[in-house]
Amino acid sequence: LLILPALAAGNTVIVKPSEVTPLTGKLTVEAMASVLPPGVLQVVQGDGKRVGTWLVQDPTVAMVAMTGSTASGKEIMKKCAASLKRLVLELGGKDPMVVFK
Repeated sequence: LLILPALAAGNTVIVKPSEVTPLTGKLTVEAMASVLPPGVLQVVQGDGKRVGTWLVQDPTVAMVAMTGSTASGKEIMKKCAASLKRLVLELGGKDPMVVFK
């Protein structure tokens, strides 16, 4: 998870989960946020092109970390380059995870 190092470094984090699995992302972030001070970890839902672009281009966002497709990563990289915004990308993977109770 890209969220944990950012939180450990004392940053606030806004998560925009995939629009394919919005409820999973929302519930995961809410569970994590429940043990943190208010406002430290937040979730924003919506279409990647609109909401993602808004987040990437917001001048108050200092760094973007994204996991997703190579095509999406290229678009985000272009948008971050305009303001020399720091960027971390994890692209192209299709790694399933199985959790056993």
